[in-house]
Amino acid sequence: MAPAHSALFRWLLMTTIQTHLQAEALLMGTFARWIPN
Repeated sequence: MAPAHSALFRWLLMTTIQTHLQAEALLMGTFARWIPN
């Protein structure tokens, strides 16, 4: 039970981080498009 829970927690953590990074990249892309340098 412990190894399965650990694997699930690790997968959830990695998925959350990946989703956050993708959202941040999209947000930065939007800012770069709308805000002139």
